[in-house]
Amino acid sequence: MKNNKIKAVAVLALAGTILTQPIATMAASYSDVRTGSWAEPHITKLTNLKVISGYNDGTFKPKRSVSYLEIMQLLKGIQNPSAQDVTAAISRYGHVSDTYKVPGWARSAICVALDNGVITEENLKAAYKKGFITSQPKENQFPSRELVMVYYAKALGIEAKKDISNIKVKDLNAIGKTPKALIGDVDVKGLYAGIIDAGVFHTTGDDGYFNPQQPLHRDQMATITNLSYDYRNAAKQTTDYEGEVYFNEEVNGTPSFAIKGKDDKAIAFVLGSDTKITLNGKPGTAKDITIGSKVKVSAYASNTGVASLHALKVDIVSNDIVGTGVVRSTEKDGITVDYVTKKDAKVDSKFKADYTTKFKFDKDTKVKSLGKEIKAEDIRATDMVIFKAKNGVLSEVDVYPYDGTASGELVEFYYGSRFEQDAKLYLKLADGKTYTFNAEDSKIANELYELTRNLKKGYPLTIKTSYGNVVGVSETEETVAGLFDNMAIYTFGERKISIKTNSGVRQYTVKDELNFREYPGSKAVKMSAGQVSDYITNLKGYKQIEVELHLKGGQVEGITLARQLVNRDEKVGIKSLAKIVDKVPGSNWAINTVEGYSAYAVTYKGDLKKYGEVELPQYFQIKKDYDRALSFAGNQDNMEIKFDVYRLGNEYSIGNVRINGKYELNDVPIYFYK
Repeated sequence: MKNNKIKAVAVLALAGTILTQPIATMAASYSDVRTGSWAEPHITKLTNLKVISGYNDGTFKPKRSVSYLEIMQLLKGIQNPSAQDVTAAISRYGHVSDTYKVPGWARSAICVALDNGVITEENLKAAYKKGFITSQPKENQFPSRELVMVYYAKALGIEAKKDISNIKVKDLNAIGKTPKALIGDVDVKGLYAGIIDAGVFHTTGDDGYFNPQQPLHRDQMATITNLSYDYRNAAKQTTDYEGEVYFNEEVNGTPSFAIKGKDDKAIAFVLGSDTKITLNGKPGTAKDITIGSKVKVSAYASNTGVASLHALKVDIVSNDIVGTGVVRSTEKDGITVDYVTKKDAKVDSKFKADYTTKFKFDKDTKVKSLGKEIKAEDIRATDMVIFKAKNGVLSEVDVYPYDGTASGELVEFYYGSRFEQDAKLYLKLADGKTYTFNAEDSKIANELYELTRNLKKGYPLTIKTSYGNVVGVSETEETVAGLFDNMAIYTFGERKISIKTNSGVRQYTVKDELNFREYPGSKAVKMSAGQVSDYITNLKGYKQIEVELHLKGGQVEGITLARQLVNRDEKVGIKSLAKIVDKVPGSNWAINTVEGYSAYAVTYKGDLKKYGEVELPQYFQIKKDYDRALSFAGNQDNMEIKFDVYRLGNEYSIGNVRINGKYELNDVPIYFYK
């Protein structure tokens, strides 16, 4: 009899291998299993599949209790690990199995259960202390029905239900008494309700009772094992889905997410311990399933009550998000946006967001407002944004304020059609990119049409905007300044003026009639372009006259003589010159010196402070290349400052300031003087 017991245990070890071939035509029969009994079809099926076996005497012994290790073998079959999975599990948990003296024949089953989270090391330790880890258990060393139910629910990936109204047993209050050390901190009644829904356990138990602390018999074990295979095979008949994530949160403690499929239909999933997540082919986590991500999901039916599908595999094709929306709120490290991911989405009074998400900034986030770079902290709530993000971090943000102004060059104006109502204005803004603005109001559209119909591409325009909509338009007006260079007539009578600026010589088209001012604030006089040209070129040192050009629509319509040269090359001798190393009281020259320059303090012969009507500079900056020459020349009584005198209305100032002396100091320009 002892040999028979040992053999039965060994035969049950075959449950670690699940065979999928059809059931043999000849059904197995046991002398103690009555044909037509409730357990007979389950016992017969598992016997034919070689999952279980009887004894040499032709009996099955259906009322014999099932041991802890036998249960683990049966669970291994239900989990159906590959050979590689088994090897990996033993590699990770073999030492744990050895610590608690698991027999060799059950070692792989225990390791697989540990690896898949069916049990924990704490559970195994508690089972060891209870005497469960043995091939020949005594009467009090068999696991309870409640423990077995919890393990089966975990192996099948069944989640605990909140609604337990399907439990109809009379001993409901007795459920949930198993020590946490054996099963973990789980909702036992919730799992029982879940496994009833799965069809593995019966709603009324055994004759109306669950008997949670009683051991399971072999006929009962065969039944729930066979039903578990049926559930697993049916549940894991997966269906593939594809779409964009619009929801990702825990619902009643269960990780879940939802997508919108190609037909815009919402599909919800729960995540479980068996869910495998990949991001661009590499292992990922649930955190990678961000709102707006594009995913492919393989899922089977779920009975959690949270969602109808259980995700078995989630392939995140891309979690790069391109969105359009409105800033809901701003934080120090990011913004919360109500947005959609539809291309060319319009933000107006009818805008309805699909998602609300907080995105973070990082050091590489680029932020622009109507083509101009701004700081991230300058983004305001209610701003419209078009953005790119990855893993919840913003890479680019284009801001369209509710009330904005944009200046740029005309690319094209499209008046619209009966098929596409909104007119569109295409402007190249300061960053060199072409932006599209809608003209929803017919009056604005007509103004744009009248203004642009005879304009060439590149013509400067300024628009008032509300988000991406044009609410006002005008020719761009601006003022530029520089030293007068020349004014000449070109082909077809077009007249142009050239000025020298810090960025080089710039040329502008001049209108035939100009508003001319002799100095800022003086009365404008109407003069022809030719008259203005003659007036300026007849002035002394006209090449050193600073002019302000007043432009409208890119053409000069007014010229003001900002500063007029009065005298050139005036000279004042230098008494002493000292390089500023420490901050001089009342001055920021030393600490704010431009890179590549040195700061100096200067006094003049006769302790002069003024030259005629002009103030002489007390400090200046000069390129560091001349530091050595200045240190030598400073000991010689031969240095001088050289400058030109300008008139600005009734006031005088100096410009074109230089320094002369020995050692290469020949009309060396000095800068930032004060």
